[in-house]
Amino acid sequence: MVCRCEDASAAKFISSIFSQCIIGSQQLASFVIGWFSICCWFFTYFPQIRLNLLLKKSEAVSIVFLLMWFVGDCCNVISNFLLAQILTSKVLSIFFVSCDVMLLCEHFYFSRTKRSYKSSPTNYSNGELLSYLTVILFVASNLTWAGQYLTSVVSGQPSKYPFCSEPVSPDPKSGRYITGYAIAFVCCPCYTISRVFQAVKNMKRKSVYGLSSGMFVASALGNLSQVVSFLTFSVDHDYIIKSLPYILAYAIPLLVDLWVLTQFCIYSKNQPIDTDVIENEIEIKDRKEQYTKIHQKE
Repeated sequence: MVCRCEDASAAKFISSIFSQCIIGSQQLASFVIGWFSICCWFFTYFPQIRLNLLLKKSEAVSIVFLLMWFVGDCCNVISNFLLAQILTSKVLSIFFVSCDVMLLCEHFYFSRTKRSYKSSPTNYSNGELLSYLTVILFVASNLTWAGQYLTSVVSGQPSKYPFCSEPVSPDPKSGRYITGYAIAFVCCPCYTISRVFQAVKNMKRKSVYGLSSGMFVASALGNLSQVVSFLTFSVDHDYIIKSLPYILAYAIPLLVDLWVLTQFCIYSKNQPIDTDVIENEIEIKDRKEQYTKIHQKE
């Protein structure tokens, strides 16, 4: 909903689009870094979803990684609603759960489907990259246009629009707040454990073939920028305590993201092996040998 801020120094563009009152350079920096983090998270899931579809398999991804990530995102949704976070956080948390479901569906489907053909090339083509760039530019240009238009409208007739209101947090002593705060803390071990299991699986396989590096690069950037956003916004003791479960949920998994990215540097030197293709080639070879033996007997 379009609204205006009581403080005239607040960024009008942001209040007209996001219904948030951002005052001062410190809050503005936190807001920009926070949205950079959101953009990173928005694209985190896509590289792996795309890679699974092209390879027609998801065996490189640890099922524990997917399940724990799903549980962590579900806890994030519940805590966002219980703690009355801003609408953007609620919508994004639901989006993340939807992406988790897509990855899980891919994993279970491909684990039960044996393919008998080679995978499609996984490299990004120029046409594909151009289409992604076009979509990004389209969204960015329309968002900029809408912000400028709404800013001029609100500035022209401010009395027609209500003041922006921050979400009202529940009483810190209430059962709702305590439950939401406790559930928010569950996200950190879930996200951390998920990545540890993926790193362990990579070590056992001594390979990262079938795993998207883009997913972990975007995840690491998203986690890092989110922590910086929290600390940039305020270092007030009460704010830090209130935000602590979310800060930990981004900071600790970041370390494991870096561990997995290090594995990409180590194991990417290994020649990728497509086991399905090898099995098919062995099967074809066996059939040829059997056919030859039959004709020799004849």
